[in-house]
Amino acid sequence: MTSSTSNSSRYQVFRRLGWGLFIALLILAIADVYIFRSAYTYDLGTEKGARGGIIGQWAQLDRSFRAADPERIEYAILGDSQSIDALRPDIMADELGVSAESIFNFSVTGGKPTDIAYTYHQYIDRLPNLKQLILVVNEHQFNNADSAQDPKFKFHASLQQRWQAINKDNYGELLAGWVFRSFGMRSEWQKLVGRYRSGEFPLNPPPFPGGIQPLLWSPPTDRTIDFAQQVADRWFKNWQPEGVYSATFDLLVRDIRSEGIALTIVQLPRTDLFEQAIQTRYAEQQQAYFEHILATAAANDVEFIILDNALLTREVEAFRDANHVNPQGAEQLSRYVADRWWR
Repeated sequence: MTSSTSNSSRYQVFRRLGWGLFIALLILAIADVYIFRSAYTYDLGTEKGARGGIIGQWAQLDRSFRAADPERIEYAILGDSQSIDALRPDIMADELGVSAESIFNFSVTGGKPTDIAYTYHQYIDRLPNLKQLILVVNEHQFNNADSAQDPKFKFHASLQQRWQAINKDNYGELLAGWVFRSFGMRSEWQKLVGRYRSGEFPLNPPPFPGGIQPLLWSPPTDRTIDFAQQVADRWFKNWQPEGVYSATFDLLVRDIRSEGIALTIVQLPRTDLFEQAIQTRYAEQQQAYFEHILATAAANDVEFIILDNALLTREVEAFRDANHVNPQGAEQLSRYVADRWWR
């Protein structure tokens, strides 16, 4: 074989390899955009305690929003699972004597300020008649210690938000996950594979009117002092009040007010057992949380109200666990909040 023939053969091999690599990267890029960055990808199967998947909940929310008439929405709620369970659009609408389609609850399970801001910016441009908004907060939303580990944060966080959460231990994970969501979300799609292998079928639930479907029941063990302490310990673990969650909250409040939307910041009632658990170990941290919310509210001319469980006629019958109300509690809170701020 001559030298020129040998060089030509090597060239053909490298050319094929180059095209193969290019096609592989192209397929990966397309999959990254249309599969791994889509909330609908993560709404397959079920995941206990996460309303069908912690990322897939944005697909559930999207289905509910698509079934609504955005132009009729005048009142909205932003928050986490506490506000999903406590503030029911149908009950609030009944209290106000308005159409249920005029109220929408955009709360998401485990919602931190980055999740809440992501949801708000996903929909605000499609809400031409939104007039009033309630933003539900609590202490767990302002513990910045776990931001880089939260799968929700990895799913949607911007480069700027990732930079705020970055350190020497997570910079590779956060930056590579921003470029390739397939890498950043690998633990979540591995769970999808596990659910598929276990024989669970894809779940595409019908839209729930006005947002994500609330949870209605928890076992009696979730209404004990031991459970309340476990939740408090989880909320305040490695307490870090400064970081991306706190900064995003401040920006979110400013953004809402800049749209001319009437805003009220609300902390919903929790059980006495839960409040005692916080006061026993985390009173100082809770005070720092209060001061941050109050400062942000004052800077934006917004009211911050802490609702205690004295609003509920019988605490023992109003909560499904330490910090979530059941349907009876939701009935009372939904009517109270609608009457106080939206009538």
